[in-house]
Amino acid sequence: MIPKPDAATCHGKGTRVNITIDMLRAFRAAAETQNFTKAAEQTYMTQPAFSRLMSGLEKEWQVRLFDRTTRKVSLTPAGQLCYLATARMLEQYDHMLSEVEKVKRTFSGEMRVGCNSMSGMPEVFIHAMWEMKQEYPGVRITFVSAGSVDLVPMIESGELDCGVVWSKSVMSSEKMDMMKLVPTHKYAILSSEHPLAERAVISLRDLTGIPIIYMKERETRTYQMVSQVSKEIGVSLVEAEPAENYDEMIMRVSVGDEAAISSFAYADHYYKEVVFRPISDLEQAEINGWRVLVWRRDNQNEGVQTLCTILERNLAASSLTLTE
Repeated sequence: MIPKPDAATCHGKGTRVNITIDMLRAFRAAAETQNFTKAAEQTYMTQPAFSRLMSGLEKEWQVRLFDRTTRKVSLTPAGQLCYLATARMLEQYDHMLSEVEKVKRTFSGEMRVGCNSMSGMPEVFIHAMWEMKQEYPGVRITFVSAGSVDLVPMIESGELDCGVVWSKSVMSSEKMDMMKLVPTHKYAILSSEHPLAERAVISLRDLTGIPIIYMKERETRTYQMVSQVSKEIGVSLVEAEPAENYDEMIMRVSVGDEAAISSFAYADHYYKEVVFRPISDLEQAEINGWRVLVWRRDNQNEGVQTLCTILERNLAASSLTLTE
């Protein structure tokens, strides 16, 4: 909203109006329409507020800008001079904005991004990458797929500019910064036709006797956590042949009698043949687990900061709480 002329700043003995670009645009609208009502509509102001604004400009510039009648307003000679100068200033300002936009859109270079092959990529991150490519088509983005344990050293060494990893895989380091994206949970992946699929939440005990698929890398934290909690509660799970990747895991669950356990939180959106059910025994063990974007604090790649800005905007819009 355009500031009203009584929202003034005092300079010395007199009261001066802080002239803004929007106020200059309002004056230009009045000069070109020669009608305060129409100009007020164009600038989303009420007619009385618009009239006060024009009076404020006249006091600031110490000239009478308009001859006013009951039907129309017209520029005085001084008003015509001010209009021509204002039009030139706004033209130069708009040209500057246009050139800045060109510079933004021609920002180029390479951005190396690590993708967690174990847990997949959060939807909010995928959308942010798409937005970034739309805004900066000159940027070449290279993706490297690996587990969090492998990605973190690559980011810390500068081999990658940033990456999405599990928060518990990031050791405390003064070199690294992170942004929380989405919380993680452990899910049982079941065929949509499986009897357990009707439940909202299941337990590890419910999975007894069902062959469980894990990722091939048996030292993942998911496998370690399930093994530890199962031992603590006295449950013995049957291990199936491990899967090479998530596509294989989902396919085997959808067509066979196996189930799987993972932390991939967005598969429901992509795979209709399976369902994801939270595992009650693992909720307490999953304290403060997040998928996070990680980068070196001294990283000079402009794309990283741009990506962070987009993510912050999108996370705020989706009402996700960002914490340190």
